Amino acid sequence: MAASSNLDMDRIIARLATRFGVEEPSIRKGVAALLEFIRKNISTEEFATLMKLLPGAAALLAAAPAGPIRKASGLFAGALPAAAVAVNQLRAAGVPLEKAAEMAAEFMAQARALAGDEAIDSLLRQVPVLRGFVESADK
Repeated sequence: MAASSNLDMDRIIARLATRFGVEEPSIRKGVAALLEFIRKNISTEEFATLMKLLPGAAALLAAAPAGPIRKASGLFAGALPAAAVAVNQLRAAGVPLEKAAEMAAEFMAQARALAGDEAIDSLLRQVPVLRGFVESADK
């Protein structure tokens, strides 16, 4: 069962790597950074629910090296600073700056396919910077 659980997240990572021309280890680190960013910006209960809806996400996080992930609050409460934090975390993971926001938006689209509209719509309401990435990619 664990192999099939990881398969969905592995497929997402492979799709992102192919689409953006970025090597899988960098995409893997980038997705882990996004998940950490999400973890820091929603409740513990909501994050646990999201992890159950995204097969392989918890294993991906467990395997990721710890990094400096910041919550988009306090000095980072505005949308622009939170976006800068998220994009910088993706860049630090090895995702090129010019592809970071689009990669985040595509990850959210892939996550929607696994977790469903209700879960991802709720997440996007709670983390406006992610909603901004998705909305800018839709234009």
